[in-house]
Amino acid sequence: MPTKLGYNFSNSWFDENLGVWDQLIPSINPTRILEVGSFEGNSTCYLIDKLASEKEIEIHCVDTWEGGIEHKEGGFAHANMNETEKLFKQNTQISIANAKNKVNLAIHKGLSSIELSRLIAAGKSEYFDFRAPRKKEISTPPSINKKTPYGAKG
Repeated sequence: MPTKLGYNFSNSWFDENLGVWDQLIPSINPTRILEVGSFEGNSTCYLIDKLASEKEIEIHCVDTWEGGIEHKEGGFAHANMNETEKLFKQNTQISIANAKNKVNLAIHKGLSSIELSRLIAAGKSEYFDFRAPRKKEISTPPSINKKTPYGAKG
């Protein structure tokens, strides 16, 4: 599904959470980001588009690009993971090329347990920006039923 910016995403899973991200990301306003599980780069591109318009950012993406059981032949979300990794690289290149400010993208291809251990060993245990937003800074989008788990249909 090519988008108006030229991105090519095969699904719209990320779009279902845009309301939450649109509230959460400005309240945290991160500069150094760690993303575990990057797939085709939809959330990575979102972060670059939102944040690199205002400042230089650094994003570390961790993924095997092997997929889970759901991506295997016969799975409910079958995907050619070689193509998925290529789309990640193409999509993030488009986003970086359109960014107003510098984007430092570090790709860590491997299992998250190993790649996160490497980041910690490299001295990045408290390197990335994260601050839990105060309750008044983020509200539950009206489309989420508070009595059901996040994303569940109530």
